[in-house]
Amino acid sequence: MIPDEMKPRDVKIKADFYMRPIRHMSIGCPYCQNWFRKTDIVTDDVDYEEEIIGAKCHCPVCDLDFSIGTDSEIIDASDSDIYEDCLEKKIVWE
Repeated sequence: MIPDEMKPRDVKIKADFYMRPIRHMSIGCPYCQNWFRKTDIVTDDVDYEEEIIGAKCHCPVCDLDFSIGTDSEIIDASDSDIYEDCLEKKIVWE
């Protein structure tokens, strides 16, 4: 039996498809509603549009896992809009 947190979720995604592979992509966590760059949240290799559905993700803020479901909304966005609301990890050297 699949744990509830691993069941596919309806996830909001912004992407820029330039021929192939995906050039830019951000993903909204369905739990905390924060946005992240693909490389900060996706645990699978997702380089092409057909690899998005079913991809496994781990939210660095709420520490929950989810996979992208078939009813997820993929928004074809321009370069300037894709990372607009994304959180960024800050490293402070003291």
